[in-house]
Amino acid sequence: MTFNARLFCSAVAVLALVSCAKPVTQAPNVSSAELAQERAVHEAAVNASGKGGSTALPADYNRNAYMARLKPMADRISNAAAPYCQSLRTNCRYNFALDKDEAPLNAYADGKNVVISPAMMAFASNDNELALVVAHEMAHNILTHPGKTQQNAMTGMLGGTVLDALLSSQGLNTGGQLGKLGAQQGVLRYSQDFERDADYLGIYIAKTAGYDVSNAPNFWQRMSVNNPQAVYIAQSHPSNPERSVLLRKAIAEIESKQQSGQPLMPALRPKN
Repeated sequence: MTFNARLFCSAVAVLALVSCAKPVTQAPNVSSAELAQERAVHEAAVNASGKGGSTALPADYNRNAYMARLKPMADRISNAAAPYCQSLRTNCRYNFALDKDEAPLNAYADGKNVVISPAMMAFASNDNELALVVAHEMAHNILTHPGKTQQNAMTGMLGGTVLDALLSSQGLNTGGQLGKLGAQQGVLRYSQDFERDADYLGIYIAKTAGYDVSNAPNFWQRMSVNNPQAVYIAQSHPSNPERSVLLRKAIAEIESKQQSGQPLMPALRPKN
């Protein structure tokens, strides 16, 4: 066995000892044909708009008014999420806050907080769209994605650091770059699946909270108009067309369960 082969086998053995945290739900699958069809719809919307959009805050922007809009929605969504938190045995108490005024069009969850940028609140054309965003971020926390992402980063860093040490033992100084690369790859390993998880659970939460989710797929079409690159690029997040298809399928799933009298609970992956 050559040195390179031994090095490769050693790396595989180390990585086999540590496991990445994986997604929890069985979000609907999106076929390549469905993706291509939806991508064409998003492309047409982008072309019709002239491409690109503005995320500037409106002239009458008032931070207190935005908080007054966010707080009752956060309470409503938190109450609706309680059965999902109980089912998944996770925390359901989170702080909801506005990001800095200059923050870009974004929202995020860190395990303790749900933070929405004023730009995102301005972009949401109504409370049904905003609820979609808030419920998605809360779903990240309920599904413990922030902690899992950190775990996966550590897993990747460990594997990369072992490779750094093995190469160093052969006189090759990597400067710790493989550890850094491993951490990056660990974060990306399941990041798209975590986003699918949050889209899927989030739409259930928003529906349970009484919001109209029927236009949710079009929200991501609007996001594509604002950022045309998201029609094609899928790195940490799925592409916007994929998210539109996923949400459309999730809505159909919810409607089917309502018609048959089934509980509105998303499908979960079997535990290993």
